[in-house]
Amino acid sequence: MVRRSGAPDYCSSIGEIRKQQVKPQVILHTVTHTEFYYMLRQLDGIQFNGNTEILQCVEGETTYFVGGCGNYFAVLVQSSGSSSVLVSAIKTWGKLPIVSVGVACGRIGSKLGDVLIASEIALYEHAPVGAAETFRGRLFPADGHLLSSFRDLPTWTFLDHYRRETKRIVGLVLSGDKLIDDAATKEKLF
Repeated sequence: MVRRSGAPDYCSSIGEIRKQQVKPQVILHTVTHTEFYYMLRQLDGIQFNGNTEILQCVEGETTYFVGGCGNYFAVLVQSSGSSSVLVSAIKTWGKLPIVSVGVACGRIGSKLGDVLIASEIALYEHAPVGAAETFRGRLFPADGHLLSSFRDLPTWTFLDHYRRETKRIVGLVLSGDKLIDDAATKEKLF
């Protein structure tokens, strides 16, 4: 794959991508514009119709960017934090690993740069906050094979931009559309 600068090239359809035998292996998900543009700059162009390009295509109301990320073909998608975009991405591209890149969770005891690996995901907005706090949402377990692949890596090392080793945290990850900016409320959710 070749590094390419400039704007992505528009592709008329996902069907056109499939005809060229481009099969993404991972979905990269971002929420903020900063995360999205950072990840877009990380994508490499891929061979498509005789050119090296990062592809941009639209399916329904969702825009996807397809390119290389390391040794893999990747689909980059941005959402407002809503899970409906990820549901659409899975319907469009199939059941692929999803890597949510950027700010996540705010779990007590984690620090910036720590890598969160979901053993399960809970929708926290289904857990009412108040006098009668009772969790009513569903827990979505991670795929066992993918989870063990990341959890059981014997030589895990991830360095932050200061070259300090960060932690790998495996456990429950909360998901929802609202920011919880209160440490006591976050602590209760976990």
